[in-house]
Amino acid sequence: MQTAAIELDTAFVVVLLYVLCTSGLPHMTGSDIPYIAAIGFINTGLAYLLYFSGLQKLSGQSVALISYLDPVSALFFSAIFLQEIMTPVQIVGAVLIIGGAMLGELRSRKDNSGGKDEDPYHTT
Repeated sequence: MQTAAIELDTAFVVVLLYVLCTSGLPHMTGSDIPYIAAIGFINTGLAYLLYFSGLQKLSGQSVALISYLDPVSALFFSAIFLQEIMTPVQIVGAVLIIGGAMLGELRSRKDNSGGKDEDPYHTT
């Protein structure tokens, strides 16, 4: 968790320097502060807390496969909430990523069960 905090702090400084060098100090009013705080603490802070907490409970392969889904979720959410049009290449890429993640998870489960498909509801 400490490494993630350092990465976020470093990213903040880099982006701040970039914004200051390219467009100058942004004009903000006092009414903007609660919105900026909400974006920082809720959207970013809570998301990272949940993400890194979940990483501790998953295997390395599951974490790698889930990380491939980040760009796909960004595509879907932008299409749903921002009404952005997905191009055919994006759709094909999303299908390939989701298919690969599903295949990897299924193969991992099959390998871990000794060649048998896992069925959590089946008792012997």
